[in-house]
Amino acid sequence: MTTSPSGPRRRLAAVDTLMASPADPRVAARASVWLLRLAVEHALDDLWREHAPELVESSRRAQFLVLPKFLDAEDAWRVAELWNVLSRVAHHHAYELTPTRAEIANWRDAVGVAVAVLEWGVGEPLVIVGGS
Repeated sequence: MTTSPSGPRRRLAAVDTLMASPADPRVAARASVWLLRLAVEHALDDLWREHAPELVESSRRAQFLVLPKFLDAEDAWRVAELWNVLSRVAHHHAYELTPTRAEIANWRDAVGVAVAVLEWGVGEPLVIVGGS
């Protein structure tokens, strides 16, 4: 499966650049979470375009419901759980702490594995670390 230049791997590279930059750490952390979520979404979109084009316009909920038909059930669940964690963290609430660099790094690694799983249907076990 081919990915566009604006696809998931470009989002991962942007996270790496952002987290290494001298930008405000709170802004870099929030932006990184959004980019990580986008990487998962773009990898899903690439999967659907390749194998089930009718699902591209479906809701993420519907996409996650059918994902086990295209991936190992455990991997499908973990991709969905990772997306849910990133979604929860991305929607900032005043009473929540900004994600730490360690949390961003863990999610970055998990998204890298998730992207590989979505691209190839195989990969290392996907480990998800909870949100802040």
